[in-house]
This record gives sequence, C-alpha cells and structure tokens, in this order.
Amino acid sequence: MYWYLTAFSLLLLVAAATSTLIALYAWKRRPVPGSVLFAIAMLAVTQWSLAFLLQIVSSDLTNKLAWAKFQTVGMVVLPITWLAFALVYTGRGALLKPRQLLLLAIFPLIFFVLVLTNEAHNLVWQEIYIKTVNDLPILVSTPATWYWINNIFLYGCYLAGSLMIMSSQRYEIASLHPGQALVLAIGLILPWFGLALDFAGLNNINLMPLAFCLSGIIVARYALQFRFIKHSPLEQQALVNNLSAGVLVLDNRLTIVDANAAATVLLQRPSCDLINHPLSAVLPDLSAQYGRLTEHPCDITQTDGAAVRYFEASLAPLYDWRKLPSTTLLTLHDITERKQAEILRDDMTHSIVHDLRSPVSNSLFALQMLKGNLEQDAASIDNRHLVDMTSANTEKVLHLINSILDINRMENGHMQVHYTAVPLDNLVSRLVQSHKAHATEKQITIQHYIPQDLPPAWADAGLLERILQNLIDNSLKFTGAGGVIGITAVAVPNIANGHTSLEVSISDDGPGLSPELAHTAFNKFITGGSQESGNGLGLAFCQMALEAHGERIWANNNPEKGVTFTFSLSVPPTTTRNGHVGKTANLDTSLPYYPAIFTASQPEIAAISR
Repeated sequence: MYWYLTAFSLLLLVAAATSTLIALYAWKRRPVPGSVLFAIAMLAVTQWSLAFLLQIVSSDLTNKLAWAKFQTVGMVVLPITWLAFALVYTGRGALLKPRQLLLLAIFPLIFFVLVLTNEAHNLVWQEIYIKTVNDLPILVSTPATWYWINNIFLYGCYLAGSLMIMSSQRYEIASLHPGQALVLAIGLILPWFGLALDFAGLNNINLMPLAFCLSGIIVARYALQFRFIKHSPLEQQALVNNLSAGVLVLDNRLTIVDANAAATVLLQRPSCDLINHPLSAVLPDLSAQYGRLTEHPCDITQTDGAAVRYFEASLAPLYDWRKLPSTTLLTLHDITERKQAEILRDDMTHSIVHDLRSPVSNSLFALQMLKGNLEQDAASIDNRHLVDMTSANTEKVLHLINSILDINRMENGHMQVHYTAVPLDNLVSRLVQSHKAHATEKQITIQHYIPQDLPPAWADAGLLERILQNLIDNSLKFTGAGGVIGITAVAVPNIANGHTSLEVSISDDGPGLSPELAHTAFNKFITGGSQESGNGLGLAFCQMALEAHGERIWANNNPEKGVTFTFSLSVPPTTTRNGHVGKTANLDTSLPYYPAIFTASQPEIAAISR
C-alpha cells in the first residue's frame, strides 16, 4: 500500500505541475477566444490535485478534513470554467450573459458553503473517519445527497462542454481528423472512469482528481499540437472553410496537417486522403517545384486520367507566438478555365498567322515586283506613293505575324540565338535614321549617345535590332508633339566577378506607365487601353528575346514624366578584364574600350540617361 500511495502522490504532483505550465501557456495567448477560461480551468485542476496530495500525506483527521474541504475550491471552479471555455471556443460566447453566469454560479457557491459547514448538517458527508490500511492512514467518508448532486453538476458541465467541442460541425473533427479525434475522445472519457470506480467503491482512494489531471493534460496536448487554441479558433476556421480557394496547411516535413473544404473539392479527394499525407503523395508535380514556389507563385498541372486541371499555387509561412516559422499555408486557385482559354487563344493565333503568312508574303512579293516595273515605266507619283504605302503596310503585317510566331517559338524553347559581336553605335544610328521620317512627322526629336569606345554587345544581331526597334516604336507611339526620345548605352563593371556588362536605355517624356501596368507591361496582349496602344506584343517580344539571351529588361517612370526602358547585354566572352577585346569575328581588335563616363559638359545626355 505504501508504494501505491507514493506512486499516486508523485503522479498527482507531476500532473499538477503540468497543469500549471499549460495554464501559463494558455494565459500568454489571452487574445485567443477561450484561452483565459481554459487557463483558469487548468489552475482549478492544479488546486484540486495539490489539495488532494496534501490530504494524502497528512496523518491526522483534522488536517485531512481541512485539505478535503480545500479541494472543493477546484471542484466548484472547474465545471463552470470548462463549460464557459467550450461555449466561447465554439462560438457560443453570446450565451454567457451576466444573468446566466450568476445562475450558473449559484449552485457551486451553495455546495461550497455546505462543505464548510458539513459538521452542522452532514448534507455532504454523513460520516468521516480515518481508516488504517497497512499502517497508512486513509480518509474515508460516507457520501451524502449533496455530494452526489455536486458530482452530477460537475460531470454534467464537463459532458456538455465536451460534447460541444466534439460535435461542432464547424470543426468536423470526426471526418477531418479521425486519429486526432480518437485521442481527444480518450482524454475526455478518462474522468468518467474515475467516477465509475468511486461510485462502485472499488478503490480506497478517489481517482477523480488524477483522472481530471490526466484528461486536462491530454486535451491540452491535443490543443497545442493540433491548434485547438492557438491556430484554430472558430472564426478563423469558418473564414478558411468559406474561401473559394483551396487551402492546405503543411508542417515542416511537408506533411498536410489541415485542409479546407475547397481543397477537397479542387483536388477531388476526401479529407482523409489529404490529412497526414505527404505533399509529394498528393501533388507530386507541385512537390517537385516546391523550391521555386517559395520565391513566387507557380502554375501546376494535375492529371487525373484523361482530365487535366491547372492550379496557381502560392505559399505563405505561418509563425508561432515566438515569431518562428511553424507551418506553411499552401493556397490553390483553380485556373483551368483561364488556361484552357489561353491554350485555345494560342492555338487560334498560331493557326491564323500561319494562314496569313503565305498570302501576305505573296502580296509583298507581287508589290515588290510591281514597284520594280513602275520604276522602269516611270509611273506617276501617285501610283508610286500608293505602292509604297501598300508595301509598308504589308511589311507591318508581316512583322506582326513574325512577332507572334517568334514569341510562340520562344515560349516553347524553339528559338535559337545566334551570338555575334554587335557594335551598338552603328546599330542605333541606323535605327534612328530609319525612324527619322516618322519622328519628324510627329515633331519628335530622337537623341542618342553611344560612346565610340563602348564594347560591342554579345547577342543575336537580328533579335537585338528588333528589340531596339520595338522600344523605339513604343516611345514614338506615346510621346507627344515636341517630345524628346533619348537612347543611351553604358558599360557597367561588376566588381564582384571583374566582368563588364552593358545597359541600354530608351527614355521618353510621354505619360509613363499607369499603376496597373507597372507589373504587367511585359505580358502578352497587355495594352494600356489608350488610343496609342498597340497589339500588346512588342514589349512581350523584348522580354522573351532578352530572356533567351539570359538578360533582363525593366521599366521605371521618370521623376517628372515619361518612362525609361532599360535592358542588359553581355560583352563578347573574349573581352579581357582590363577592358580590351580579344579576337572576335567582324570586330576591330585594335581599339581598346573603357566604361563611358558622363560629365557636366554633357548635361543633355546626362538628363536623358537618368
């Protein structure tokens, strides 16, 4: 018997200490609904356990009876706080009005007074004495009517609160977390075993305090592990479940620990096939791209037999109370309809341009032949002007068709880049001259400054020419009469690796980029909606062509007005670190180059290159 009491006392001590720690942990999360009430309930369990422990270790009847009465504090506080916690936590906090709370507290107060004055009426215990078992004193009492009434009230409140948590449809514990619900159910059932043993008289020591302690530990552990308190208040759960986007919660091992209703619909899998399964088993394609997903959202493809669905996936880390990463929120948006529309549009575009290319090419060939014949026949000026206009328009249509085909080839990775050394000063001068007539017609001045000693660009000459042509055309569209377009290029040394790169800028003083175009200007078919807007392919072509070179392009609005487009270029790989050029085809190797420096003697160039 001695070892039994010693082990039992140690269990009570450990359980009381653990309950205190859980109460402190819940108290730190006071903003969470119900956390304060849960902390008070755990402190009530702690007080009950410690008082019962002191009753056990006491040797005389007076002290044992005093500690037995002191236990009543925890016994009357626990049912009220547990029921209030369940009401608040399950979204029924509006029922806890002052009048209802007062009525709920009347019975515990009556019972506490009866315990303190039991010697006068014996309504709680009829007979109290010490029974010696193996030389150990044990307090034995004969329960009276109010003892059992209090037990009915205690377990009634506990049962009501437990059923509210377990049967809450907003949590759907049974369907979403079958294993977790079983753990919680076991924790909630434990006190009933203590009551059964006490009622049957099968144990000399009342096990109810220990049962409530163990139940509190299991429930608290469940709450901490599965976010019953910290991460899943009902308001957040309702918000997540009502989202149209699918939401998966991942732990640090990329295992799915939670999923909203939309996720089960989007993935066409029941929640039991998602919860506690690794992400690689549910979405293998997304798991393979997880590294990229941490940087920016990605589109993923989900194949189910003959059906193909597309999702846009994004990640958002969740932090615990210490501001450390705890879990990750994976959001899935169904973009199947949008993707199918894009595929249909691309297929239609590809079909249309192929159908147009042949007749347009033939028309251009016929016009060129006609133009040659007119030169021999000395045709009238009007006919020549008509032929020139038709030829220019046909070339523009053919240029548009080629742009669409080139964009499609670059998207599919079929565009080949033929690198060669391209002197920028000659290329820019030629392009400015070809746009001079158009600029003069709109009363626009095109200024350019490319240093003579600037190293050549290492790029595909044809693609680079079209990039510059598109950017100049874009500036001419949006620059008003009397405006200025500036084209500059500078060498930018990289101190880290000792290499040199080039940056080419085309600046105008037009209206600039609107806020909605700031992040989408380089997307296909995106236009500004103004009268000057084109077909939405020019800037998209520039970005894709530069990405094919491993370079980038960006745009910034100027401080006053207008926008500056800047893109990077590499220099030939045979360029040495000291700025001299080695042997490269079609390149004069006798001229050294140095990074261009703008001085105060060139204010107009400095202004253009801002």
